[in-house]
Amino acid sequence: MIGEKRKRIELINLQEVLKGRKRNVNKEKVTVKKTKSKPIKNSKSAIITTKFSCVPTTAITTKSQSKNLKAPTKTKPTIENEFIKENDDIDYSENYNLEKGYKLNGSAQIVTNKECGDMIIQLTPSLQGQVGSIWSRKKVTIDNGFQCEFTFNVSRRGADGFAFILQTNGINEIKQIGGELGYNQMANGVIAIEFDTFHNREMGDPYYNHISIQRPTPNQSLSTNHQYSLGSYHSNSINNGVDQRVKIIYNSENKEIEILIDGTIILKGIKIPYTFPKYAYFGFTASTGKQKQIHQIKGCRFNSVLN
Repeated sequence: MIGEKRKRIELINLQEVLKGRKRNVNKEKVTVKKTKSKPIKNSKSAIITTKFSCVPTTAITTKSQSKNLKAPTKTKPTIENEFIKENDDIDYSENYNLEKGYKLNGSAQIVTNKECGDMIIQLTPSLQGQVGSIWSRKKVTIDNGFQCEFTFNVSRRGADGFAFILQTNGINEIKQIGGELGYNQMANGVIAIEFDTFHNREMGDPYYNHISIQRPTPNQSLSTNHQYSLGSYHSNSINNGVDQRVKIIYNSENKEIEILIDGTIILKGIKIPYTFPKYAYFGFTASTGKQKQIHQIKGCRFNSVLN
């Protein structure tokens, strides 16, 4: 009896020992798994951005993370960020306070984009007899070349259009309503690229909506008169109510301007027969007359080429 009792006790003890060893083995396995995990080497980075027309956010991720990438969260413009970045790189489409970066005149105002909730600039509301302008608060370098990209939206039908402008006069510049597009007779103008949505006979306009590169007059003021056009493009889609992305490229080596809309070249090799100043303000003007039209700028980036 005593012998059998001892055997049972020894058997129980042996089972406890085996259980303990099993637990230790499991712990060792877990530890081994942890030590085997190593950081990923030589992983390439990818830059992910959202659509240009709304406020884009940029995220840098590793290649291995891109499979599980979630959509970036949108951020609204804040006053803490600087408007002028290095190399005259101006971008209000990414976390920039619009009032801090631009001077708004006339009917121009900051409104909320109904599609994505971001802040955009509306040059004119849907009212008659409106004129608005916006200007960069600081001058940008233009004589060595530049590239400007922006997204615009012009409501269907109506009049009169808007223009991208370079000028040296100041940030309070704004002219008349109607076919003058808010920039006609603007002093110290460098160049205007107009998106005209109405045929004005008195301005010598073509009988269709058009995009035109306008040079200054002999007295150095800008004019909407078509006799000062360096080149124009017939476009019936300016006021189709759809977001359109424009890219303007100035090559200082051959003094030529190229314009693309949604990636398609519409004007190329347009010679500039005069010399640009070193610095200028850039901005936009727009107007309405007897007809209504909404003109909006939904994103803009200006890059200067520096020596």
